Amino acid sequence: MIVEPNSDGGIAAKVAASVNLVEDGVRILNWSWGLHRIGTVDVDGEPVDSLLRSGIAMSGYEELLEEFFLWLRREHPDVLVINSAGNGSARSGRDDYRLPSSFVTEQLLVVGGHQRSRRQDVPVEHPQYATKRASSNLDMRVDITAAACIRAATLDADQRGAVHCGTSYATPLVAGTVAAMLSINPHLEPEQVRELLRRSAMTIGRDSDFEPAEADDLTAPILPSERNDRLDDRDVGRSARLDMRKALELAVESLRHAR
Repeated sequence: MIVEPNSDGGIAAKVAASVNLVEDGVRILNWSWGLHRIGTVDVDGEPVDSLLRSGIAMSGYEELLEEFFLWLRREHPDVLVINSAGNGSARSGRDDYRLPSSFVTEQLLVVGGHQRSRRQDVPVEHPQYATKRASSNLDMRVDITAAACIRAATLDADQRGAVHCGTSYATPLVAGTVAAMLSINPHLEPEQVRELLRRSAMTIGRDSDFEPAEADDLTAPILPSERNDRLDDRDVGRSARLDMRKALELAVESLRHAR
């Protein structure tokens, strides 16, 4: 079910559609949308001009979304919402300025966006193979990144489609991966899905010292616990980048390791 972003129903329609889908048995919700409060600034201190709402409106949306996630936890704890981090180059986890990605719940997984770097001399698994999409929101609340740019399909085989970019395009890549993981092991819980995605992730960006996120720190840093408790692992402290194949391999492996 697709809810038109510019429909009169707005956020209420998205939440209502999500409730209907969950009650019909859906376990994965792809939310490629989000809102910034008027007054939000980006990492450079400049005002964000993307998808703005007033403080009064944001308070109402926050209450509605809080009730939705409380309902999910109570009635459908196996459902996972996968949400785009946003495209304001701002902090995704500030609950007074960004919704819904700022909610802290195991049933919400937040996706940032990366793109191909200019480095042509490094393999795909190298941290500098990709770079943060300049507009992608960031910070500790972002769980993982995925490719932010896609090329549209065309009816003519000889025609190249237009390129579209944003975290809204990155999010379905993660949602599709999670769907495949759950088809392999339907018993995976939302917390376990997040763990497997981050354990399997490639990395992006420079070394991190676990200080508050800077412009290059796209996601929550990879922890030693996500690398077999190895403090000296080169991935520790870096941001997490989606690795579809390895995520599926870990989903298969999870069948042999009941928790």
